[in-house]
Amino acid sequence: MMKTIIFFAIVLLILVIAAVFVVHYFAREPLTYLLNQTEGIDEELTLSDEDKTVYVFDEARGNIANPNGDSVRFFMVQAVGSIPTGKHILTRKKEGYAKVARARIKDLMITVIGNKTAIELQNPLVKEEMRSHFRIEFNRITREEFSRANPKVDPRDLIWETHIEDLYFRTYNIQ
Repeated sequence: MMKTIIFFAIVLLILVIAAVFVVHYFAREPLTYLLNQTEGIDEELTLSDEDKTVYVFDEARGNIANPNGDSVRFFMVQAVGSIPTGKHILTRKKEGYAKVARARIKDLMITVIGNKTAIELQNPLVKEEMRSHFRIEFNRITREEFSRANPKVDPRDLIWETHIEDLYFRTYNIQ
């Protein structure tokens, strides 16, 4: 009798988990507007010097984890990236999807840096890993937001208006 109850409990648990995944899958917003042609483009597209301009990402400020607990630590980071000259999504000041992209980028920077300890942030390898991660994620965010606003855009325009080629830290203060 006990084996039967345990068996039915396990089967019920598996069905509940499957149902949650099915509901989550069908309830989320479909991402069909994100074009498959842009995958891997970060490595393929390189801009010539005359085709790119410098864009300064807003400063990200906040507190960081301090495992010693002896004081409050603070960080301020500002990144600079190369973007195509012209109407890049990040340079559009008044359009809602551009504001959302900039806010998501700043939030990502604050979240990633704020979850690290002061010792981790002083490690050059961690800094380089974050820089690379930020560039990939910034490209993903700009493509998502631009695609939401322009679902039928030509793939070349999508790439040209959302690509971030280089990313460097201009300000990197940990106190």
